[in-house]
Amino acid sequence: MSSPDYSKVWSSGSSLTPYEFSDADYLKGWEVAGSIPPARTQFDALQRNNDLKTKDLNSRVASIEQYGDASFMLRQPSTAYALGTVVYLPSIGAALYLECTIPGTTDSGDLVISTPTPNTTVSDGTVVWTIKKVGTDPNALTREITPAFNTRDIITTSGTYTAPVTGWYKITLKGGGGGGAGGRRTSYPESSGGGGGGEGGTTTAYVQMTAGDTATVVIGAGGTGGGQATSGIAGGSTNVTIAGNTYTAGGGGAGSFNAGGTGGTGDIIGSAGDGGDVNTGSGATAGGTGGGAGGGYCQRDNNGTNGTAGGGGAGGAGSVTNYNGGAGGDGYVWFEYFATI
Repeated sequence: MSSPDYSKVWSSGSSLTPYEFSDADYLKGWEVAGSIPPARTQFDALQRNNDLKTKDLNSRVASIEQYGDASFMLRQPSTAYALGTVVYLPSIGAALYLECTIPGTTDSGDLVISTPTPNTTVSDGTVVWTIKKVGTDPNALTREITPAFNTRDIITTSGTYTAPVTGWYKITLKGGGGGGAGGRRTSYPESSGGGGGGEGGTTTAYVQMTAGDTATVVIGAGGTGGGQATSGIAGGSTNVTIAGNTYTAGGGGAGSFNAGGTGGTGDIIGSAGDGGDVNTGSGATAGGTGGGAGGGYCQRDNNGTNGTAGGGGAGGAGSVTNYNGGAGGDGYVWFEYFATI
């Protein structure tokens, strides 16, 4: 083999009758052979056991999450758990974990805890878990869980996403940014730059998917910028639907006359756009900056630039010649997961 293939097991294709060590003989090692050289079937049995152990460990590695300095397994359906086993359940947040206080076998479906409260118990098949908070147990680590995702698929157009592997997915949604307003001259010599559009909201979901499962993705479009003395258009919402469950990140609000658009709704509310400058003298004014890291900007005597990656468009400058606002950036979706290398 030029590279490791964990699906292959030594001697699995042999025509010889497999030798099996008893537990006691396995622990003794080659002492069991005494003065007689070990048979080749015994050597095969030793390597076969090693390969089976390696195969089992490799099959588990994709479901391991890093919990501070230790590795905690994700809770799995239809799985036996011993007393004291600790597991991670993404839906209850990074600051909580589950400890098995009554051993048994978990339910065949997903475990849903609507109101996770530390130091309370929850039944899961024949298992009883106690919900614990990071740092409150003297034997617990004090850092939150950081999922060990190593691959990210970035989706920028609406369509269907197909899960490439089986496991947990971290899904990040970004709404479209709001469009900036155009600049305007209120009355000579006063002028006002248009307000910048708001940033799209951000929503994060942890979902368990099987390879081949599909998700319907709708990317929120960035709102168009307003013409001279005209408000922009709000950004669209980004949605992901998996197995009947829909997750949403709202679009950013539109910029208007001298007022920035509001940020879109989500787990993280988008940044609001800045209001445009107002000048009661004879000089030109700059439009407001769009909300978010991808927000557009505007200099005097210029149109507002477009936002990117869910950022709001900038407002247009106000002067004798009024300028247009920039468009908001389209939203996006990230699917992050653990891919075996």
